[in-house]
Amino acid sequence: MLTLLASVLLLSACASGSLPGISAENRAERLARAGRHDDAAAEYINMAGDVAGSTRERFTLLAIEQWLEAGDVRRARNAMRRMETPTQGENLWLWSSNAAALALWDGRPDDALLLLEPLLRQPLSQPARLNIEALQADAWFQKGDPLRAIALYRQREEKLENRRDIAQNRERLWAGLLVSRPRALRAAAKMTDDPIVIGWLTLGSLATSTGQQGVGWRGGVARWLEEHANHPAADLLAEIEIPEAGEFEYPQQVALLLPLSGTNKTAGEAVQKGFFSAYFSAAEQLDSAQQVRVYDSNEGVTAAYQAAITDGAEFVVGPLLRGNVSELAAAGLLPVPVLALNYLPDNAAAPPALYQFALSPEDEAIAAAARARADGHRQALVLVPRNDWGRRLAISFADEMLAQGGNVLEVSDYEPDKNDFSF
Repeated sequence: MLTLLASVLLLSACASGSLPGISAENRAERLARAGRHDDAAAEYINMAGDVAGSTRERFTLLAIEQWLEAGDVRRARNAMRRMETPTQGENLWLWSSNAAALALWDGRPDDALLLLEPLLRQPLSQPARLNIEALQADAWFQKGDPLRAIALYRQREEKLENRRDIAQNRERLWAGLLVSRPRALRAAAKMTDDPIVIGWLTLGSLATSTGQQGVGWRGGVARWLEEHANHPAADLLAEIEIPEAGEFEYPQQVALLLPLSGTNKTAGEAVQKGFFSAYFSAAEQLDSAQQVRVYDSNEGVTAAYQAAITDGAEFVVGPLLRGNVSELAAAGLLPVPVLALNYLPDNAAAPPALYQFALSPEDEAIAAAARARADGHRQALVLVPRNDWGRRLAISFADEMLAQGGNVLEVSDYEPDKNDFSF
């Protein structure tokens, strides 16, 4: 009996060299599942230092995967550069998935998909397949196709059993929605009749368009919950701080600074109409009626701002023109906050109380196309400057015109540095 026990102990001692490695790998996996990705990466790197060959390569790739999950892209990229591309097996798909994740960090979703799609045709473990599906979904979010991204995340969730894993899957889906354009989410919501997908898209659009702040976010969430009471995203909202109604104090007097005379009168009047239309649309959600007074910035934006302050304005919207924004910024300290409807020139410093807001070129082109169709125009000629800005304008205008049943007959461009634009 003693001899048998001694033999067992001897065998255990001989085999014990592999036990620490197994224990360390289990510990690294547990840290990764718990979201402690930096700690998991450290475990894998320590293990890589104790072995050689393909095993060392595998632990290094697992560490890189965890650094990417932690957002430590620099360390992950440096480690990948020091490695040779594996030729087969688990190390090859680990390398490919890490390379795809780096491509997504660089904003190259097409390159990521090229790396990922062949992997799914291989026999993979369940964790590996789940990881690749998540990266694919992130790539489709980057490509502006939220429908495909959500479909992949829902497909992924069906394979998950652990409640924590399901919650993390939904959090990752939500993160993808938050980096999407509101207009793309709204358009996608019109292309499906699946209530779960619509719920994700409409909530994502609400969050990105309001910045998850203010009365628009609070009221929008309340309406969303009424329409999607049993939606899986409702659990996410329970963890997001939604401001209470009493937390907002709105200015009682608002000044609107616009060019209401001179060459820019038409633009100023259009913005004025849009402002009051939006104001009366949202008035029922405000704590009390505000007084809005309009001032003509064409007669001097600094003088108009001072007049608004003298009249008791607590908040100023405008000016509209970039030159006027620069003039107001140069005036120095602004005692009443200003929401400018244009941007300062590049590298120009803004005083603390000056906030800059304007439509992107794409949004302006979309608005122009929508207005043209609303006015009954079905065909358009597009003339834009010969540069990236002009190309973006032309594409956005044409897309919106076609979407609303119109047609763009021709797109022409011109050299913006020339003074004579006649044909």
